[in-house]
Amino acid sequence: MTTLNFKDTLKIEHACTRLSLDYSHYADSHQMDAWAGLFAEDAEMELMGQHHKGRAAIRASVNTNNPEMASVHKLHNIRIDVVNETEATGTVGVSLFVAPRKDGVGQVKDIAPVVMGNYQDVYKKTAEGWRFARRAFAPVIVKQQG
Repeated sequence: MTTLNFKDTLKIEHACTRLSLDYSHYADSHQMDAWAGLFAEDAEMELMGQHHKGRAAIRASVNTNNPEMASVHKLHNIRIDVVNETEATGTVGVSLFVAPRKDGVGQVKDIAPVVMGNYQDVYKKTAEGWRFARRAFAPVIVKQQG
């Protein structure tokens, strides 16, 4: 797909993989300003039927902090395709677990993800480094309510 050498391709793949890992880490640890900083200023995000354009709108779309809830984003099947030296695309599988906290720890009777799906990503190199240009979540399995 690209004419970059192997070393440069690996560097880009690593940087884009790290974006996905940081996305989950910052979300799970309620560091939402750092989370929003993973997006380019003009980025787009589609999440659970909502579309947001621009880093500020993406940041505003999420709760500031909800210490009563614990979340764990488990990532799998991370696949990055380098387009060129400033663009890449990717697919990242995610299983999301959420539980109310009691004594600082999320607690549920039965542990199961509330949703499993895939992020379809476009990454771009910016003055700040590699960032999400577009991130769209497509659910594959959703936990039934009730």
